[in-house]
Amino acid sequence: MIEPIVGFLLCGALALFLPLYLKHLHREAAPDPAFEAWVAQRPLVAALRGRPGAGVDLLYRVRAQLGPGEFYNPLGGYPWQHYVVTLEARQLADGVVGLYPVAARLGREKDLRPRLDGWLDQLFRDALGPSEGVWLHARLRRRTSAALAREGLGWTGSAAADGHLELTPAIARPAWLEPVPQGAPATVPTT
Repeated sequence: MIEPIVGFLLCGALALFLPLYLKHLHREAAPDPAFEAWVAQRPLVAALRGRPGAGVDLLYRVRAQLGPGEFYNPLGGYPWQHYVVTLEARQLADGVVGLYPVAARLGREKDLRPRLDGWLDQLFRDALGPSEGVWLHARLRRRTSAALAREGLGWTGSAAADGHLELTPAIARPAWLEPVPQGAPATVPTT
């Protein structure tokens, strides 16, 4: 006679605690110490090029659209897609703004953070003109070839016919990004 009541209570407890566990305790992946150490070095992961003479305006537009700066990157190689990364914008040169990760934490299933690729596309359309450029670190997108696994490689972007950001693999940083900013590490952990 008591078994149905106990079963009903156990099912109710499971229905109550499972969503709480998924929201507050569950992690999608194990921590990656090499990735977290790399983020702690604050490497340059993206650069945006605007018109010369408008660098401060570009920096303020980027910072305004950056908001709290927390993004997840489902297009990145492992472990990018499991981390929520906080980015900050800094002016590198006249008309050039760099994005640096300042923190990374493992995401939860219920984390609702903007996608980095969608934000970059929106930023490109709103803050940059069609003649401007973007450079992304190779790790921001999944490797499509063994060549992109080497250091110093990345993606360059320009406007497509529809105004969206179109990325192509690059074997070197663009000339407008050289020299490498001080403090930016030259290596990336291999995972």
